Amino acid sequence: MNPQKIKELFRLSVPSFANKTFDDAINKTLKHIQNGIDYYSEADYNEAFIEFDRAISINSYYESAYTNRGICRLISDDFDGALVDFDKAVNLSPNDAITYLNRARVKKMLGIDNLAIDYKRAFELNELLLDKCLARFSYRNEEQYYEEALEYLDEAIMMSPPCDTLYFDRAEVKKKICDFTGAIADLNMVISLNPQHDDAYCYRGLFSFFLKDYIGAIIDYDFLVKKDPNEVSYYSNRAIVKSFFGDHYGAIADYDMAIHLNPNDTLVFRKYYNRMKEKEKIEDYEGAKVDYEKSESLSKIRKTEKEWIEACNNNYDIISSFFHWTHVCIKKANENISNGLYSEAIANCDIAIHLDPDDSNGYALRGCAKGELDNNIAALEDFDMAIMLNPEDEYSYYNRGITKQKMGLHVAAIVDFEKAKELGLDISIERMCEEDGDDEDDDDIE
Repeated sequence: MNPQKIKELFRLSVPSFANKTFDDAINKTLKHIQNGIDYYSEADYNEAFIEFDRAISINSYYESAYTNRGICRLISDDFDGALVDFDKAVNLSPNDAITYLNRARVKKMLGIDNLAIDYKRAFELNELLLDKCLARFSYRNEEQYYEEALEYLDEAIMMSPPCDTLYFDRAEVKKKICDFTGAIADLNMVISLNPQHDDAYCYRGLFSFFLKDYIGAIIDYDFLVKKDPNEVSYYSNRAIVKSFFGDHYGAIADYDMAIHLNPNDTLVFRKYYNRMKEKEKIEDYEGAKVDYEKSESLSKIRKTEKEWIEACNNNYDIISSFFHWTHVCIKKANENISNGLYSEAIANCDIAIHLDPDDSNGYALRGCAKGELDNNIAALEDFDMAIMLNPEDEYSYYNRGITKQKMGLHVAAIVDFEKAKELGLDISIERMCEEDGDDEDDDDIE
């Protein structure tokens, strides 16, 4: 266990004995506890453990000795032993909020279900703990340490009475790490606590769309349209979902309403363009031509940079999110591959490809991830698609060559290596041929 993480999450317990006189045994106990704290502060955790252990052997009734020994056990990954010590600390000091907080955190590490009881008890004993958790969450979130931010927000949710705001905040963070399934689960809680929370329905519709749950997304936008029939973005969002669902007439009707409600929107040209694409799908080519010309004329109207920024910031259409979320998912997939999380990378690439099937990066990265899992045929198909979309991508040629090597297609692999080199990749064809079949050199370039 990372000692810095332990120091961040768990609190040493310091006994108070100033201006007091004790017998020799108690003085020795307190001295060992203080020695242990000193060693701990110097990161000498083994000596700290020994000192806390000595304190307990002399006097087994000091909560702080058990708490501190438990923290030392955590650092050495002895989670079960740490829980035993925290249990003893709670029994000795049943009104100390920190002892419950420490025990709840080690229960979380062990996957024990009843940790919420300890969090709630800690909050009952010291309501300021919730504020501290939320403050740390806010800081981590602002600094983009999202995994750590979630840990503190999880604790705040378990301490606090049911609160729709906390679940919504957690959904927002999960959105940032592309955990759309987890975000939807939190939004379900938001809606159960506050059935009139419009943003929760809007986000849930968006994330359902990302996960190809078109019916679920349409249901959410139906609710929003019924509640506020004059909100343009609800129609635009529902139109795009309907298009993917195959309801092109329904999509056109929604674009009609969106344009009717705000014909002067800075980004209305996008709605004309999208409606044009829908009309093409139902073979209304005359109507498509009119919409295309209207889209072209409106997109050429000169806008100031400030007007464009404001328009994009205030436009909540799903279509405005495509490029942003494609980029987010691609970035996350890159991180997954770097960390060896290939299945997670494939899941993020699936979302990116779903949002923008013309972006070669999603296919290229998914091919790398599948190759690492030895799913070579599927990897080859992805690299083929990436190259078809971007014939100048030297890395896709190289990675496809690696995949072909692994499949025993040596001549075809050399052709890809030569193409990659022609496009500017600095590789030695002779070396690649010499090391053909060497697993060490078959790593994909990302």
